[in-house]
Amino acid sequence: MRVADAARYYRAMGFFALDASMTEQQFTKKFRDFHKNFGEEQDWNLY
Repeated sequence: MRVADAARYYRAMGFFALDASMTEQQFTKKFRDFHKNFGEEQDWNLY
């Protein structure tokens, strides 16, 4: 999933410091869930 790859990339660069204690699996799940929820709530036909 591209969003998870992007999140891991930025995490490796030092972003997401608040999530530093999370395991890689927890971090990936967090962003997959975020992406899923964001995509379902957003009506992309409006833009």
